[in-house]
Amino acid sequence: TWMALAGRGWARVLSAVFFGIYFASFVPSLIIAFIPRRFGQPPDPGIVAAEVGLEVLAGLAAIILLWRPASSRFFSAAKEARAARMQATPPLSRRKRTPSSCVRPQ
Repeated sequence: TWMALAGRGWARVLSAVFFGIYFASFVPSLIIAFIPRRFGQPPDPGIVAAEVGLEVLAGLAAIILLWRPASSRFFSAAKEARAARMQATPPLSRRKRTPSSCVRPQ
């Protein structure tokens, strides 16, 4: 999530993918919670459903917030700012070396 806060577009795509994977595992875990076990005490299905349901709702809320139009404007502005910063500061390989930067301290 820190990369999403930094305005990295790939971070919100990856967050959506991870949420999709989690949601795909949600249904089987909910079904398993309602199947009675032969040995031992089965977990209370209501508690399991409530817990997993809250996790899914929190994840869905995060994904919805990441894909709102205001978030899209934020990610676009962050991308433009990074591009402007990269143009203003050339990479080390293209910087001109000054004689003082080549001298090693003794």
